[in-house]
Amino acid sequence: YQVWFLGEGQRWTAGAFVPDRGTVMVPLHTDMSQWHTVVIVDAPDEDTPAPTASPLARALLDAS
Repeated sequence: YQVWFLGEGQRWTAGAFVPDRGTVMVPLHTDMSQWHTVVIVDAPDEDTPAPTASPLARALLDAS
């Protein structure tokens, strides 16, 4: 799986992960104010410039 952050005209992947008993921790090194949505996709190739599959999960981020 991959975690993607989406903003106004931009996207960034926080990397790939494999769940361990339903728990995942992904360290983030970014300014969270520039992102409005986070998605998780099933993507076997970590070296893609954009999500290549439909999101399995999507969440809107609160800017406050």
